Formats: sequence, structure tokens, C-alpha cells
Amino acid sequence: MSDTSDVTGWFKGSDGNWYHPVHAPPPPGSRIPAAYSELFAPHSTNGSAIASFVLALVWLAGFGSILAVILGLSARKEIREAHGAQGGEVLAIAGILIGILGVVSALVFWIAIARLHSLVNIQINSP
Repeated sequence: MSDTSDVTGWFKGSDGNWYHPVHAPPPPGSRIPAAYSELFAPHSTNGSAIASFVLALVWLAGFGSILAVILGLSARKEIREAHGAQGGEVLAIAGILIGILGVVSALVFWIAIARLHSLVNIQINSP
């Protein structure tokens, strides 16, 4: 801090800015406490969570949805094991849920295609 202070408790730092004692930066050369650095340290988003979400949206006739569910479950496990060092749990959950909806819709789609194919074959082959 500095030698200059006013009546309200604010201090003028060596950088020329005014600081309240509670929000004052640490003195030059001091270490930031580990808890502080962990609290404000940026964390990365899990890549599998991102891939899960993207594949769930792409669908790819159901194959993207299956991969989305697998990657989403894998991402949730990795995020849990990272103990806060990785983010993206919401993306992983969204990928899983949208992926499940995609798998169900793919089943309906492929069953409808098979049914339509059999109906067309019946119509073509009938005299």
C-alpha cells in the first residue's frame, strides 16, 4: 500500500489508484494465496462435452446421437474427476439428453423407412 490515505479508509496504491482496504491488491512481491488463485483461475471446458453437444445437434441419422450419449457420459465422468478444474457439465448433460431424443427419433425414423419400403415393395409386386 502507500503512505497516502483519507478519512474513509481508502488508500492510494503505488499504481496511483485508490483502493478500499478490503479490496486492496496484494503488496508487490507477495504471493497470492492458493485459495484465491484457485477461486479465480480460469478453467477449461471439457472437449468431450463440447463434442457431445455438437454431435447431438448434428444427429447424422442417429449415429451422431449415439456418439453424443457416449461422449456426454464420458465427459461427465472426466469433469467429476477433475474436481473443478474443468467445466462443461451442462454441455455434457445437454448432449446426453438431446442425444437420447435423437436416438429415439432415429428408431422411429428407421422403423418408418422400413415400413414404407415394405409397403412400396408390396405395391410394386402386386398384380
